[in-house]
Amino acid sequence: MGGTSLKGRSNPMKPQVSDPDAHLAVKQSTHGKTEFKFGYKLYLLVDCEYELPLAANVTPANVHDFRKAGALLSEARRYAPFRPAYVMAGSGYSSKALIRLVRRQYWAQPIININKAHKKLQHQFAEAMKSREWRALYSQRQAVERGFSLLKRCYSLLPFLDSFAG
Repeated sequence: MGGTSLKGRSNPMKPQVSDPDAHLAVKQSTHGKTEFKFGYKLYLLVDCEYELPLAANVTPANVHDFRKAGALLSEARRYAPFRPAYVMAGSGYSSKALIRLVRRQYWAQPIININKAHKKLQHQFAEAMKSREWRALYSQRQAVERGFSLLKRCYSLLPFLDSFAG
């Protein structure tokens, strides 16, 4: 499970924004710099074995990742039997509520990179996250990143949206 930014179709600095559904999001980059993204966010739930999307959702860029996790999991149930052994997600999905949901409704083991700001969860899952098994399972999460790459590169997702930028 993961999310990626999609550029909006207008300039947010102009008084008349031509894309009223897009919003501004502020986040820290992997290098610690503050980034501003205007547009949308695409969320995908991907089968790690076959690298096929099971569910997708698009929201304004200012919606936090963990708020869409339940909807993605629920959407995957809609079309086929969905019984995952594991649910893998990045640190943006780090929350007690999601861990509880994965365990109780899907009977799956959550493999979530716990955000450093969540001290209690960090302490609770510290040993598990250090294990070789956990790291091997979490590395399979790259399937969702490859899914985003495929959409952006082969299906021209970003060049299409960038052509509308104002």
